[in-house]
Amino acid sequence: MERKARQAFPCPAGGKAGRQDYEDALLWLKDSGLIRKVSLVSCRRLPLKAYEDLKAFKIYLLDFGLLRTMCEIEPSLIIDDERIFSEFNGSLTEQFVLQELSAQRIAGSIYYWSEEAASEVDFIFSHRNMIVPVEAKTGLSVHAQSLKVFRGKYAPKVAVRTSLRDFRFNSGLLNLPLYELFNLKNILEAIQQVPTA
Repeated sequence: MERKARQAFPCPAGGKAGRQDYEDALLWLKDSGLIRKVSLVSCRRLPLKAYEDLKAFKIYLLDFGLLRTMCEIEPSLIIDDERIFSEFNGSLTEQFVLQELSAQRIAGSIYYWSEEAASEVDFIFSHRNMIVPVEAKTGLSVHAQSLKVFRGKYAPKVAVRTSLRDFRFNSGLLNLPLYELFNLKNILEAIQQVPTA
């Protein structure tokens, strides 16, 4: 649920329901491990947990395969046609990236960052005292204005942009192919070993 969605949810009866009407159900789903809650952080200083906005969050399913099945997307479509990742405004790609980050146990908590209505970085986490923003891009299009805003404002040692483009690390920007996400933890540790200028 993004910021706009947290104000009120439409009800089948035509009324409105507030966050409190869904809070118990979301908590149960989260505690049972069926969904992942990614909270907003307003600041990019350590510890990120101290800047977590508990009222603004996004919800993701536990597993990309479950999401694919719920959306009735055939497996062959995922394998044979990369355009499916750009459908639904990139939410399938975000789901995949979050699942890979979570599987690596790369961070205790994963957040998202937003400061202005037009700037939102999909994921942000800390790894060995290094703040790492991650922008999940679909296909070969790698325009990541929000990541550019974040980098300009906070100058992290490394920023990650996932896409279908080839691996490249240049001036602190790591372009990581989606198929290489499983190795992000090792890549970040190698980058940390490089002395800063």
